[in-house]
Amino acid sequence: KKGAAPESLGAAGDTQINYIKQQLASRLDNLDMAPEQISYVTYQMYVMIRDFFVDDILPGADYWDDVSEIAVLGGIMVNRAKGGDRFMPLMFQTRTDRPNSAKDLYTEAFGPLPDLEMALGSREAADIVKKKSLNWEKKAKTA
Repeated sequence: KKGAAPESLGAAGDTQINYIKQQLASRLDNLDMAPEQISYVTYQMYVMIRDFFVDDILPGADYWDDVSEIAVLGGIMVNRAKGGDRFMPLMFQTRTDRPNSAKDLYTEAFGPLPDLEMALGSREAADIVKKKSLNWEKKAKTA
């Protein structure tokens, strides 16, 4: 396949690449609707990593052992040929170890979230990029 990852990344690389391919595949159903396919894939990668971080890592039983509050700033890097690269923030929230304590700071820090409908080809795809909260229940420790 054009643009396929090299097969010689070793065991750790194979595991990471296979995880990315598996998770990304289900997010590419509407790729043909996007005016810029590389932008669409970039946003889907952001959503995939954000969801993994928020849904799988942060709720971990041991994550909050030495932490009482976190701030999460997420977004994408926009590579530009001239003028230097830019970071495009898409999420900025704080959260304490108490349930439902997330506070969204995005608008206060950066203004309104960008409207990504034209870039992604649909309102649904744009909303998925925007909607995610740090509110979740901590997973119980297992012995």
